Amino acid sequence: MIRRPSFLSQLWSDWSVAAEAAPTQGPLLNLETLEGRAMPSAVLARVRQDPTITPAASYDEVVLVADNGSELVLFSQSHGSGYGASGASAAVADSGDVVVAFTPSYSASTVPSASLGGLFRYSPVSGSVIQIGTVPSSTFGLDIAVTTDGTVVEARTRNVGTSQYNEVVALTGNGAETVLFSEAYAQGYGANGASVAVAGSGDLVIAFTPNAVLRLNPTAFAGGLYRYSSASGKVTPIGPLNPNTSDLDIAVTADGSIIGARTRFTTAAPYTHYDEVVAFNGGTETVLFSEAHAIGYGAVGASAAAADNGDVVIAFGQNFYAATVPGASTGGFFRYSAATGTVTRTGAVPPRISPFDLAAARSEMTVPPAVPPEDPAPEPPTNTAAFTLNLTHDAIVSTAVGGQLSLPVGSIEPFAGYTDALQTAAADVNGDGVADVFVATASSSSHVKLYDGATGALLRSFLAFEGYNGGVSVGAADIDGDGTIDLIVGTLTGSSHVKVLSGKTDQLLDSFFAFDGFTGGVRVTGTNNADGTGQIAIGTATGPSHVKVFKGQSLTLMSSQLIFAGYTGGLNVGFTDVNGDGTADLLAGTAANSSHVVAVDGKSQDVLVSFLAFPGYAGGVSVAGNGGNIRVGAAGFGPPQVTEFDPTATAIDSFMAFDEGYLGGVLVS
Repeated sequence: MIRRPSFLSQLWSDWSVAAEAAPTQGPLLNLETLEGRAMPSAVLARVRQDPTITPAASYDEVVLVADNGSELVLFSQSHGSGYGASGASAAVADSGDVVVAFTPSYSASTVPSASLGGLFRYSPVSGSVIQIGTVPSSTFGLDIAVTTDGTVVEARTRNVGTSQYNEVVALTGNGAETVLFSEAYAQGYGANGASVAVAGSGDLVIAFTPNAVLRLNPTAFAGGLYRYSSASGKVTPIGPLNPNTSDLDIAVTADGSIIGARTRFTTAAPYTHYDEVVAFNGGTETVLFSEAHAIGYGAVGASAAAADNGDVVIAFGQNFYAATVPGASTGGFFRYSAATGTVTRTGAVPPRISPFDLAAARSEMTVPPAVPPEDPAPEPPTNTAAFTLNLTHDAIVSTAVGGQLSLPVGSIEPFAGYTDALQTAAADVNGDGVADVFVATASSSSHVKLYDGATGALLRSFLAFEGYNGGVSVGAADIDGDGTIDLIVGTLTGSSHVKVLSGKTDQLLDSFFAFDGFTGGVRVTGTNNADGTGQIAIGTATGPSHVKVFKGQSLTLMSSQLIFAGYTGGLNVGFTDVNGDGTADLLAGTAANSSHVVAVDGKSQDVLVSFLAFPGYAGGVSVAGNGGNIRVGAAGFGPPQVTEFDPTATAIDSFMAFDEGYLGGVLVS
């Protein structure tokens, strides 16, 4: 019987991993805490700084978060340090799609690596992110909402010439704008920020925060709450805002209540900064929660989003001085309960995030369960070590963390004390009819070992790149045509250096850089065609999805192409003869952000098949061939599912390589 995929299709509703089981590469979601609702609490659009890497970088990101602060990155785009977006906003459509806006970096016109911003749509069904429009370069305060008919609405402040405008605009799918409301001020005297939320009636509630120089210049904007009528198209004031508001984001609950998250300061002694949650009733406000900090050390931003049940999910950004100044705000996630009217802190917000915006996840985001399996899945192996040779399905599958190697003859620790990811390749090196396994460290060194697949005996051990400590990827094929499987090895970081080593003598057959000047690392694989000719595929491990294929002993370049236009998350690569013409076809899978897999004709370079292996899953995939079929493993920090597809992308087998409690990702060979 065919076992249909049943776990990843329910990913959005079934994340329930204990915190102690989280793999080393990042946090996992534990959504059992969300009042019994097995779904994410909110989607976060944010700009994140990472000074811990060299060179330092800024990231425009879309993140799924739970109430307790656990997160899953759905989309990430890096820029030079300080050159990320100047603003971010998120909204969830009734369809469950997430609409995201990033405002252009202030340096976008002069720095090539700076963020150009834009409007994007993330689909939880396909895992894809597509750009649906642009954001004017003069925009510096922006918040978006999606109406029930799918219209994207922006509240924003922007400069045009010598004037500043507080505006509300509606956008069509191609980014074209219809201005619903616009008010002009002298440049520098408009609102400090803007927020918009959709009421149950379809009306829009809008907030423009007071200008900081209000007391010094009577023409500066005084701020206020407004309502845009979807029926009449008119904008009417609801009431004023506190003039000392420095940041504000509003949400409208199911009963029409307006709840705001804000940061506020005082202008008289004792000077204080407040992180607050406020209920607005016309021109009257009621403070539901308030936390005081030394002036200037409050939260770096505030956001609020209405949940399905009438609650409001709230986030305050951690002050950049929180690690060194005792009075600085550490921020956090909060929930306003519509039932009790109370505000409760639920989790922590990571540091170095500003700006950001929340959108509460809706039940529509949950992908419907797949058809139940027609027969029970086999009992998972009891050994959940980091590398396992699993022959139950005639497939070699390894987990991505922990550093253990398990063969049918017993469990082996290939690299004593090493607990990070491994890279593997399988081929019959010694000619006994059983696939042997090359295993390499994916970080810390370039150590490669070869194990006998039948006995578990160590056949070979060496360093592929002396003095290099970045980890390597491995592939296997008879490249020199002598009848013995050779090793292909490539650097995973720092460069695109690739070596081919003789399977008979360990001598270096070739050494080259696959992508001139590229420092993002490569992943390699090898195969032999029906006529015995060897081939090597080399894909970028990070950045653009560039793949090159080289032919046999001469290493003649056969093809060079970008697989996924606009995608920058790196690739996993494999080979198999999908169309049965005797020539190996290239397999490529996204290493992050989605589960997109393609097969490319080895002769014409045409796409033979393109599909999402695990709809709704955004953790990336590993790929391998099996007699013309395509094996796909859930990579990233996902569950240990492996599914095999025939040449038409129809699933013909699916199984859990390890216990479903393991969420470290798997690699197929």
